[in-house]
Amino acid sequence: YQRRVHGAVGTIDERVFLWNPWNDSMNQSDNTQFTYTFDNHTLGVIDLKFNELGNRLAVSSMDSVIRVWDVDNGVKFSEIACNTCENWKIDFTEGGRTLITAGEQGIVSFYDLETAEQTQKLRSEGVDVFASVVRASPNGSFIATGNTTGNIVSVSYTHL
Repeated sequence: YQRRVHGAVGTIDERVFLWNPWNDSMNQSDNTQFTYTFDNHTLGVIDLKFNELGNRLAVSSMDSVIRVWDVDNGVKFSEIACNTCENWKIDFTEGGRTLITAGEQGIVSFYDLETAEQTQKLRSEGVDVFASVVRASPNGSFIATGNTTGNIVSVSYTHL
């Protein structure tokens, strides 16, 4: 496969800017050319993550909606409505078919990108704090979250 390379940044004013970092115009601070600007969120962007191939960009927002964008043509691929404060951190797993989220109370949720449906919800035993990061292992067999207490929780995971 050929991995696509893009840069992206989300802002508190609900926008996401996507660009090709190899574009010479990015070196000229007064003449930046963005590939796409996504402005469909109604509250600030919290997290964003490219899938392994670099052709999808997931964006979480304080509006409790995750939008997944096709970065090749700038169209929305999927939109996932989440429970409030459970979608603060995101990552792709299972070859980019599933999105995992983490947020308050140590909850990790799994969403199928084709159907935009939640497929599983895990709660870490004894962890009732905000997750500051969530990551899947490259083979998708472990999910790890880091939280505001400085602890890391790792969960062995097999998605059925």
